[in-house]
Amino acid sequence: MNDENKTKSQLIKEVREMRKKVSELEGNDTIRTENDLLSDINKLIKLGAWILDIKTGISTWTDEIYRIHDFPPDIERNIQNGLNCYHGIYREKIEKALQDTVEYGTPFDLELELISLKGIRKWVRVLGHAKLVDGRVAQIEGLVQEITEHKHIEENLKLTQFIFDNAPIGILRMGLNGDVIDVNEEGCRSLDYSLDELRRKKFFDIAPGFTTETWAEGVSSLREMGFRDVEAQQQRRNGEIFPVHVIEKLIQFEGVDYHIAFVQDISERKQIEDNLLLARSIIDKANIGIYTISLDGRILEVNQTAADILGYPKVELEALTIEDIDPEADNQSWPNIKELLGRERTQINERVHRRKDGTLVPVEVHGYLLNHRGMEYIITFVQNITERKNDEKRMARLATTDELTKLMNRRRFYELVEAEIQRSRRTGQPASYITYDVDHFKEINDTYGHIAGDLILITLAETVNSCLREIDYPARIGGDEFAVLLPETKLDKALLIAERLRLKTAEMKVNHDKNTLNITISLGVAQLKEHESLEDLSKRSDMALYKAKESGRNRVSCLE
Repeated sequence: MNDENKTKSQLIKEVREMRKKVSELEGNDTIRTENDLLSDINKLIKLGAWILDIKTGISTWTDEIYRIHDFPPDIERNIQNGLNCYHGIYREKIEKALQDTVEYGTPFDLELELISLKGIRKWVRVLGHAKLVDGRVAQIEGLVQEITEHKHIEENLKLTQFIFDNAPIGILRMGLNGDVIDVNEEGCRSLDYSLDELRRKKFFDIAPGFTTETWAEGVSSLREMGFRDVEAQQQRRNGEIFPVHVIEKLIQFEGVDYHIAFVQDISERKQIEDNLLLARSIIDKANIGIYTISLDGRILEVNQTAADILGYPKVELEALTIEDIDPEADNQSWPNIKELLGRERTQINERVHRRKDGTLVPVEVHGYLLNHRGMEYIITFVQNITERKNDEKRMARLATTDELTKLMNRRRFYELVEAEIQRSRRTGQPASYITYDVDHFKEINDTYGHIAGDLILITLAETVNSCLREIDYPARIGGDEFAVLLPETKLDKALLIAERLRLKTAEMKVNHDKNTLNITISLGVAQLKEHESLEDLSKRSDMALYKAKESGRNRVSCLE
């Protein structure tokens, strides 16, 4: 029988037996009194006895009750002093139990929490029963045993079981041979088996890839390592295999070794990780640079394209600030950019960024202000627009320049001539106009081909340019027809320039397909007259050109 259930009479019986044995060893004269022995035994098993006389209200306590309640030796032994250590529902329980015992003779067995006179919380088991005299309750006798340690163990066991049952991860307890002994609710739910079904399985029945041999190797490894933290796979009832994170450990309980596995389904995490890896791969392979920048201008993260645009390894670029790569993003302009993004949330700008080698590259920057988990960042998408800028320059050049000869085209030339005519009228300065073309150019094309014709036109343009002043305007009007405007030039000087052009051209040699080609040009010259329009000036120059051709070509002609 357990000590907690021993009654006073049983204790006395044991005392008598002990007394008999002691008497045999020491003699009757050394035997202590029965009450002394009882007191010692009560101390040994931490069991206190009490008696409450109903008529007088006087209580009798053993020393153990003093110890449990931390009573001083001189405290008055009455029921009230004992009840004062109990509070709230526990006081209500003991008071009701005492009342029921007095009125109905009902025994009680309670577990109560008290606060001793030293302020220490303790748990006790209080037993009481009525002693009747003439059919009425005369006394209540009882025992008190401190069960604080037992209660704590019990509560810890309850808490442990609660944690086991309600843990958000699967917990499996297995024998060293792989037998499944116990599984918590999450483990059963994750595997879609009942506890009874799992108890009839071995671990490698639900873990693909495991065999008796690999299980034994795993147990041996655990003995050496102490624990193992791995990612593995498990299999549900329907055959679905899913990824899990497993922490394994060997434990010993009451002399028996167990294999404990803490298993977490990481299907969702794996999916997120896969999605993140895919997103990172897409971002890195995107043909646009992507930057994450803090509000103080630090570059926090970039993709591979951003690093490639500026010629940095990613790790180096992520150690820089925006001022290191954007010459215009200084301490004064950067706050303005942040303020602008704060108002409009997004901005598109053309900027120039500095590469690692110091060269500058034109970029288009799309900036966004992003708030993530209470923190603000600037996300920028940066595109290298070098090719676009070159195309723009080329298109601008094509709009004003003849693609073949690199001279001004007709539209740009006429714009400048109109402006020069207006300037000449304001200042009274003279200006002259030369029109010229290649003699017999059609025959050359027909004989040697258009490639030869193009080479002649290119060489002619270069030759003419070498003979002109910086203030002069040479242009290709169309086909093999060219023109030159000579600002601040009278007719006599314009004729000298035209003659120099004729002579230089005659000296030209164009090599094509093992042929050396020589050409001549005919030129018409006219000086701008007062109030004359561009149309009239070009007509007079054309008429002079025709006059030169009619006179035998390879000559300069003019009209007054």
